[in-house]
Amino acid sequence: MGAIAAIKNNWLVGLIGSILGFLLSQSIAFYTFTTNLETTKKIEMINLGKELVQDFYGKDNILFKDIRTSIESCEKLYNGFNKTGKFDHDEINQYLDFFDDLGFYLDEGVLDIKIINQFFGAYIIEAYEYDELRKYVEDMQKNAKQKTAFAEFQAVSLALEKLPERHELVETARRGCSKP
Repeated sequence: MGAIAAIKNNWLVGLIGSILGFLLSQSIAFYTFTTNLETTKKIEMINLGKELVQDFYGKDNILFKDIRTSIESCEKLYNGFNKTGKFDHDEINQYLDFFDDLGFYLDEGVLDIKIINQFFGAYIIEAYEYDELRKYVEDMQKNAKQKTAFAEFQAVSLALEKLPERHELVETARRGCSKP
């Protein structure tokens, strides 16, 4: 009987050891996989951010540069309100749609707020707080009955405005062009 019990004990110890070894190896494999997946996601996020930087700041995109500098110079933007603005409906839409897409990417987890803030934060806040663009968005949502127009732009703007490092810019942008 003693020999049979010893064999059963050895078999039981071997079985338990095998199960524990298997669980340990699977835990290590899962940890490695999730770590690699997170690293890959961050790399892809940075690569997408760099591509978007080229789209926004690239020398081929004169429109975005012109709109940015017009906002910074407190110029009239939209020629549909009073015919004194420099940009038509499609041009304003293209600019705001870029930021709307960033908000969508944020909402979907494709980009995070840190990357959006680093690359585009100031311009998003300036556009959001620019009275003429705010009126444009409100008109699109109410008068054109497009309630969700530029909703992601508004969401990413508000998320950026909550960041402590952006509070001073928000206050400056809210004072607007005509206020000291």
